[in-house]
This record gives sequence, structure tokens and C-alpha cells, in this order.
Amino acid sequence: SNDLAQLERIVHKLHPKWFDNNALKNIPIDIQLGNSYVVEENTEVKGFIVISSLEGVVWINWMAVNPQYHGKNIGTKLLNHAEVRLKQLGVKELRVDTVIEQSPADGSYDKTIQFYLKNGFRVIEKKELKIFKEFTYRRGILIKDL
Repeated sequence: SNDLAQLERIVHKLHPKWFDNNALKNIPIDIQLGNSYVVEENTEVKGFIVISSLEGVVWINWMAVNPQYHGKNIGTKLLNHAEVRLKQLGVKELRVDTVIEQSPADGSYDKTIQFYLKNGFRVIEKKELKIFKEFTYRRGILIKDL
């Protein structure tokens, strides 16, 4: 919670490309209630991940990296740290619900799905196509065995 102001600034930098108004409202709450991890250097938060569980099914609720640090393995470091903790708890799989298809591709969620696939996740469920502003997109559930 000491880093909450910095985390909110990261979310605002990514809004509206990655996060909608609902996310802006809910992320600070989820950060404080979930298991949240940050990558920090010299007191500057570069990214965060929020993990939660419902009846033993473990989910990534939110994950974000300050845009100026994209491509610097911050997301992978966050994911690896969370996975170590989850394995210590005996968790066997990690899930995330995110956009898996987007048209036209604009460098936002198309990079997100690439990140998850590169880090060992696989798509187990595809949801219906939706339209938001100028985008057509499909959400899906991805899973990674730990």
C-alpha cells in the first residue's frame, strides 16, 4: 500500500489503451486486497502484478509495467516472482483472463498475448467477439502449469 500512488500513476499511463474506467476504479482496491508484488528500483515502481485465489483457482487479476520500461523483462520478473511464491504454497496452475485477439492490432493487447504465450501460458477458452470503439476483440482464459 506504500506504493499505491505510484501504481495508480502507472495505470493512468496505460489508460485507455490497456485499462478502461472500470479498471481505474477497481485496480487500487484489488492491489490492497490481493497479493501484490512490485518491481522497484531506487524507490521507483516500474511494474506490478496482483494475484488472487477463489476456491484454490489462482488468477492474475492485474499486471502492468510503466510504458517507459516495456521490453525490459519487468513483466517476466514479476511473473517469475509470483510463480515462486505460488509453488511454495503448492499451487499447480496459474490463470489469466485477457484479450487474446484484437483487430486492428495496435501494439497493445497483441503484445500482451505474446507475452503470456512466451512465458508458458496456453489458451484454454475463447470467449465471444466484442466490439469496443474501433476495435474488435476476443477475451480468453489462459493457463500455465506450475
